[in-house]
Amino acid sequence: MSDYLTQWNLRDLRTELSKYPADTPVVLKGGAPFGSMESHRGDWESIAIDDSGDKGTVVTVAEVLEAIKVRLRKPLTQPMWSGKATLDTLLWVDHYDDSTNRAVVGAKLNKKGQVRIKTQVQDYSL
Repeated sequence: MSDYLTQWNLRDLRTELSKYPADTPVVLKGGAPFGSMESHRGDWESIAIDDSGDKGTVVTVAEVLEAIKVRLRKPLTQPMWSGKATLDTLLWVDHYDDSTNRAVVGAKLNKKGQVRIKTQVQDYSL
């Protein structure tokens, strides 16, 4: 039996964030800001949430939900691949061309009143 939690996709994140007020801050594990959502590893089958931004940046639920809408409308374009994300597109936390295998596996309101995106290191081939 695997100890891995189920990896989230765009639908899971959208559904969870829709439960919170629009102005609720969204952060990644460790307090990193929720950055852009781009191709993960140069393909279009998964999306990486960039975690390399300034920790002072505040991103709200409304902004993340809008970013999901944009990501669903706008094709991903990278040097080697192009394609379109769907609600079933899997989510990772990485900045482009970095492979830490941190899969998005949940989101929960923390004691600071922020929605914290939970990650778990997983094998990319799952």
